[in-house]
Amino acid sequence: MSSASAIPKVVPAQLSFLAIYNPSLGGSDETFHDQIVFYYSKAAKTRSKVDGRNRPAERELREQENEKLRQVGLAQGMVDFARYI
Repeated sequence: MSSASAIPKVVPAQLSFLAIYNPSLGGSDETFHDQIVFYYSKAAKTRSKVDGRNRPAERELREQENEKLRQVGLAQGMVDFARYI
């Protein structure tokens, strides 16, 4: 058994999504999407490359927008939770 096989392989961290939002840009649930300054999703980019031609564009955009709002909402919830602890 070689010593090279005993060394564990290091897997670098990968960015799943990045969201930059500013809560002062909108104060209600109706203006929630206005708070998003920048958003990147690796999964959305991969999906659009793989099956972008097979799905209707409107449905794909709606799914990406819902995913974006869920992820930013989760981030906002974690920030609010940490603020009150």
